[in-house]
Amino acid sequence: VTDTSGKETRSDPVLIEIKAETLMNYQIWMQTHLADEAQNLPTHDPDADGHDNQTEYAFGTNPLSKSDYPQPTTFAPTQSYLEISYVRRKLQQTEDLTWTYLKSQDLNDWQPVQAGADYTETATPIAEERETVNVQTESSTHFLKIRAELKSPL
Repeated sequence: VTDTSGKETRSDPVLIEIKAETLMNYQIWMQTHLADEAQNLPTHDPDADGHDNQTEYAFGTNPLSKSDYPQPTTFAPTQSYLEISYVRRKLQQTEDLTWTYLKSQDLNDWQPVQAGADYTETATPIAEERETVNVQTESSTHFLKIRAELKSPL
């Protein structure tokens, strides 16, 4: 190592430590879709479509477009079960999310749906980042709510 005049000041090697912080998938998505920092909190809704940023991220929709919002692709109630299909980001790309299904008979009292006991889920990839999910619940379910939440606050 030399000073500004060229004189050697140290001959021993210098250790430089660079720490790279791993970004969560949501943070990477935010940088891509929401350049304005005032709009990028998980609970913000920049396009005012009623779906906050964490929901738009989870379901692979555009947070700046009112016409692109999460919605079921099929809904099939029968006497023996309720089945719903929807599109979301692939689970491998949303490890920072918690997915929860809630059921209700009256839209007031919502109860968690237990995996295996109360519902089955199958996912079919439809693109590099998205998959179609089919959820089939028990016969007593009249309404189903899908909740996606970030595991840790940013």
